[in-house]
Amino acid sequence: MSKKNIFTAANILSMLRIILIPVFMALMLQHKATLAFFVFLFAISTDLLDGIAARVWNQKTKLGTFLDPAADKLLMASSFIFLSLPSISTPNTIPVWLVVIVIFRDLYIVSGSLIYIRLTKTDEAKPSMIGKVCTVMEMSLLTLVLLNNSLGKAPSYLAPIYWLTMVMALLSAAHYTFIGVRGYRQYKGIK
Repeated sequence: MSKKNIFTAANILSMLRIILIPVFMALMLQHKATLAFFVFLFAISTDLLDGIAARVWNQKTKLGTFLDPAADKLLMASSFIFLSLPSISTPNTIPVWLVVIVIFRDLYIVSGSLIYIRLTKTDEAKPSMIGKVCTVMEMSLLTLVLLNNSLGKAPSYLAPIYWLTMVMALLSAAHYTFIGVRGYRQYKGIK
C-alpha cells in the first residue's frame, strides 16, 4: 500500500462524496427530490470511480482505506435516515425497521473489523463478496426510492425490495461474523 501523496484522485473522490452528503440532506429538507436524486447518483458514482482510480493508477493509501468506507457508511446512513422520515421523503418512505437493521449491520461490521484488526494485528479487514452485494442492494434501493419520489410515484414493487435488502443485510452480517471467527482461529492456530 502506498504511503505517497494523500491527495490522490481516489482520495479526492472519497472526500467529494463526504462533501456531497450535506448537499443531499439540504435538498431533501427543501423537498427538492429530483435534485437530491441527481446528487445521490453523482455521490454513488464517486464510489465506483475512486475504486477504479485506486486500482488502475495504483493510488491505494492508508488514508484511502479509511476514507472510502467511511464516506460510503456516512452517505448510506444519512440517506436511509432521511428517506425514512415521512415529513421529508414523499411519497415513499423506507420502513424504520429496515433503517435500524442496515445501520446496526454497519456498526456491527465496523466494530467487528476493528476488533479483528486489533486481535490479529493485521492492517485492514477486507470486504466480502456478500458484503459488496449487500451494499449494491442498499444503494439500488435508495436510488429507486429517490427516483420514485422525484417522479411522485409510489410503486408496490418497493415493499419486496425492502424485505430482500433486510435479508441481504442480515446474511452479510452473519457472513462477516463467520469470516472474522475463522480468520481469528487461523491466526491463533485453533482447529
